[in-house]
Amino acid sequence: MKLYHQYAADVKAGAIPVCNAIQQAVDRWFADFERGDLLFDEQAADRTIKFAGLCRHVKGPLHGQPFKVEPWQAWILANIVGWKWADSGLRRFREVSIWVPRKNGKSFLASVIADYFLLADSSQHDIFSYASTSEQARIVFDAAKQMVGYSKPMKQRAQVYAHYIDDPKTNSRFKPMAFKSSSAEGLNPSVAIADEIHVHADGTMFDTMALGMGARPEALHLVISTAGSNMASFGYEYYQQCKAANADSTFTACYELDDPESADDETQWLKANPNLGVSVFVEELRDTMAKATSSPARYNEILVKRFNVWRNGDQEFVTHKQWQDCYDPECVEAWSDTLPTYIGVDLSNVSDITAVWLVQPTGATGEVRTKGFCYLPEAALERGRKNADFYNLMHRQNRLRVTKGTTVDYGQIERDILALCEQHNVISLAFDPWNASNMITRLEAQGIETEQVRQGFATQSPVTKSLQTAILQQAVKHDGNPLLTWAIGNCVLDTDAAANVKPTKAKSQNKIDPLAALLNAYRTWMLEQETATPEIHLVEMLW
Repeated sequence: MKLYHQYAADVKAGAIPVCNAIQQAVDRWFADFERGDLLFDEQAADRTIKFAGLCRHVKGPLHGQPFKVEPWQAWILANIVGWKWADSGLRRFREVSIWVPRKNGKSFLASVIADYFLLADSSQHDIFSYASTSEQARIVFDAAKQMVGYSKPMKQRAQVYAHYIDDPKTNSRFKPMAFKSSSAEGLNPSVAIADEIHVHADGTMFDTMALGMGARPEALHLVISTAGSNMASFGYEYYQQCKAANADSTFTACYELDDPESADDETQWLKANPNLGVSVFVEELRDTMAKATSSPARYNEILVKRFNVWRNGDQEFVTHKQWQDCYDPECVEAWSDTLPTYIGVDLSNVSDITAVWLVQPTGATGEVRTKGFCYLPEAALERGRKNADFYNLMHRQNRLRVTKGTTVDYGQIERDILALCEQHNVISLAFDPWNASNMITRLEAQGIETEQVRQGFATQSPVTKSLQTAILQQAVKHDGNPLLTWAIGNCVLDTDAAANVKPTKAKSQNKIDPLAALLNAYRTWMLEQETATPEIHLVEMLW
């Protein structure tokens, strides 16, 4: 039995566990053989798979070795080129989407497809790979170019240049293209390969390419992607369309977990990772999962990248219970005047809440204690103002320092910070430079070391994940300050395409300033620890 037929038969028989989406695609495969308006061209399918077997790996431990087409890959290739309309003989599928997690070889497979249409198909082709960045667009192209270099027959046929590959015999060309719809206007692609559509800013480039294919009777729009972490994106909208589509000209192969909760069940991993045991290894994935379970952000990242599960970037920082488990009634009394202390400040505008938080190591490895306080102008406590009732309660409990007037008294905050520096062994004061006031300049003039903490993903993601992990391990001791507890409950994390995370004030339910101040202080302590113990830094880098 042909490899692709065997794969479909094994899925149908339950011998290969698959997700619902693949099960439906396989059911469709068998049903289509009963249709009179379709034919399956085994010769075309076999020819494509034979060509794929002549390609060689260009990276990793299999570098330079012939590509062994796995059954699931053969089934996808057979779908793409094998199904044709009975009356015209033209290929049936014009739009193909392959959703598969990282390390399953989707880019390599796309490169094989590109080289096949460029060099092994008798038609004239204009082939483009496109992505959100020029670097991403070149991944499929560069692999295809390297494959040509490894094959004497392909090398004899193709003319390879830095930014495109030509086949003079058919006047065909393959080139990469960055995400600019203006550069694609007027193009007439026969094959367009969209890479990692989950990070595309919008559908403009996709639509431009699709429209340009209108005059091609056998055009192929191939989309390859993992899931993403922005469920308000074009990528997620397109993913949903792919899952729901039943158009005759559309084929979708989506390998994913049906239930994210099953990620801990190793028997389910094959459903999302069809190359398990080939390019995805159980031991490595098991180790990755073990490390990720201690951090919500890391766990979400693994679900997205390794199990093809869409997650919303809006995620909580930690749960209320996880934070309460870190409560230590002796936290404040245990504070030392001699141990190093790190201060974090979140400066507000003139009428909003300002937070000052302290972090100090307890002496136990990786463990810190924290305390802090907030400031507000008395006008913010007036009846009818947002959060006024809560702020008044905090003021009565001496948790909130209220200053006279309608604006924050930076002078009072400055005097209090100076008093803290006299009382404690303060190493540095960390702050966000975006809203820094002259107060910071005056504190620096008095000899206080300061640290700027910018609020972008590159700076915020490491400390956010590190503090999350510490809280889950109960390595952060706090005094139950309700303002900080309130801020943590309000906090929503934003996530970028690379699964970096950071607190977002714009999306959070309410104020998160106390948490922002704590993160500033914790970051400085964290960096000091990494400098002092490089091996700890290495372990965290390997996560």
